[in-house]
Amino acid sequence: MNNKVYEKNMEALNKRFPGMAKVVKEHYYYLDKDVLVDVEYAEDASPILRITKDNRVLYLNGKRNPQNTVKRYFQGWEKLNRATPIFIVGMGNVVLLKYLLEHTDAGINIMVYEPSVSIFLKLMQTVDISIYFENRALGIIVNGINAEECDVVIKSFVNIGNVQFTKMCICPNYNELFSIQVLDYLKKLEECQV
Repeated sequence: MNNKVYEKNMEALNKRFPGMAKVVKEHYYYLDKDVLVDVEYAEDASPILRITKDNRVLYLNGKRNPQNTVKRYFQGWEKLNRATPIFIVGMGNVVLLKYLLEHTDAGINIMVYEPSVSIFLKLMQTVDISIYFENRALGIIVNGINAEECDVVIKSFVNIGNVQFTKMCICPNYNELFSIQVLDYLKKLEECQV
């Protein structure tokens, strides 16, 4: 564990989400026993997560040049307006989230759902994700830490005026690794949009 990275992330988390920071600090969570998370670096030096689960090894973003992959992905989205709520499944694609935060209007609401507390904690310990907690309309739900707040956060992001602009992104391999959790989250999202 890189203590400087962890301390920076915890300080940022505590400023923005003190309740989550307390849960993390005091270890009020259960690790995913069947999920092993390792951090590697792509050819462009971007951090990438390698997940081992059920004797399978999957990466949460590309191993060569994830920066270019993310840019190409978002070129397919038309220009986003300030009313566009964005829902992301998975924090493990660090490049994707940082790109969104750096290239979208600060008024755009982004909600990130992470189905694995093990992935969240590995990021907190090894990758500078303090940008996730800066003063921005970013909602973060992590299974095992604050999942009970999911409906409230979704409802605060979606209303009758912006439901038509909603964007959704499921990060690579989350469907494979956490299909039940992802499906449950998508059902909650659908229920709140009706």
